[in-house]
Amino acid sequence: MSDDDVAHVHLRLDPDLKQNWEDHLDNSDFNTLSGLIRVAVREKIDSDTNNRSTELGDLIDLIQEQNDLLKENKEDNEKLKRLNEGHKNMNMKILEELVEDEDE
Repeated sequence: MSDDDVAHVHLRLDPDLKQNWEDHLDNSDFNTLSGLIRVAVREKIDSDTNNRSTELGDLIDLIQEQNDLLKENKEDNEKLKRLNEGHKNMNMKILEELVEDEDE
């Protein structure tokens, strides 16, 4: 890449912060403050992107869990309706038997 292809960004830093970053260079694999900043920015962007993907995955899992619970709820409601219908039928039979017994 030629210098014409590279965008330049200038930062104003607090002198103590700049010194802190330069001190970090001595204990790192970076040769320049620019290299450290480029990697730090790239890692931050990648981290934010991965966090969004994780949040989206968690949201999808929650939606699936909610759908599963709704399905279970619907199935339980259907069972309750059938039980209720069965109780109604039993009550009707008991009433019919009572009426028959009274008629005899």
